[in-house]
Amino acid sequence: MKRAFILLVVVLMGLGAAGCTKVQKGGLIGALAGAGVGGAWASTAGVLNAGEGMAVGAATGAAGGTLVADALDDGKESEVAKTDNLSEAEVENLRAQKDALERALADARSKGADTEKDLASKLDERSKQLADLDAQRQALESSLADARQKTAELEKDIGGKLSEKDKQLEGLRRELEGVKVERTSKGITLTFLSEILFDSGKATLKPQGQEILRKACAVVKEKFTENELTVEGHTDNVPIKHSGYKSNWELSSDRALAVLHHMEKEGFEPTKLSATGYGEFRPVASNDSAQGRTQNRRAVIVIMPKEVEVARQRLDVQP
Repeated sequence: MKRAFILLVVVLMGLGAAGCTKVQKGGLIGALAGAGVGGAWASTAGVLNAGEGMAVGAATGAAGGTLVADALDDGKESEVAKTDNLSEAEVENLRAQKDALERALADARSKGADTEKDLASKLDERSKQLADLDAQRQALESSLADARQKTAELEKDIGGKLSEKDKQLEGLRRELEGVKVERTSKGITLTFLSEILFDSGKATLKPQGQEILRKACAVVKEKFTENELTVEGHTDNVPIKHSGYKSNWELSSDRALAVLHHMEKEGFEPTKLSATGYGEFRPVASNDSAQGRTQNRRAVIVIMPKEVEVARQRLDVQP
């Protein structure tokens, strides 16, 4: 009896739960739970038998489950009712907000696409600029390499020419003993002390001076046939007293001219000759000593570089 009742209750509860409303399902679930609790209570208390306890518990649980389920269902319906009771203006406002958000999202996506396109364009432009700069760098490096090669060749050529000129200068020194041979900014200079060429206060060449000039002219005419030559006359700062010259200007100029006329006799082309008197104003030593004054009294033959003649031709300057 006890087992049959329990089985019957379980079957009824299952069948009822399959097709009932939420409230009915709540009642059945409550009845099932109450039957279990009531049967256990009756068995323990001894007041009712198990079947009676289960019946009482089922009735009590069904009533409680129905009330709970109904209350929960009412709460949900209330929430739905709240939602369903929105005004048309509120619904329209929500739709407007939704549309605005969608437009903002579309605008953001569009701006993102434009920004990406702009960045891609700028990147492409920068890539082209870098390529141009790289091409310019390579061209400059190539030009620099060519310039370095030409500089090296020029230095080698200049070194060779300087070596030749140094040899030439040393040859002149050996051939012209007693004559000071130097290379200056003007050109190659041959310096003759006035005491060798002239008597004191005079501008007439002594025999010894003529012989020295003859040897010098032979060497210069052989090695520098195309160069222009200028003769400089220099004196010390001692004032003229007994020679009859007005000043050292005249004495230095006459001595330079004396050397020039001798060179003309030796066969030099007059168009390549010139003479200048500097007087006492281009000293090479101090006039405070006898030795310094001796060095300052001199006649100098300047062998001018060929470049001077080329420059004059380009500037159309007559010698």
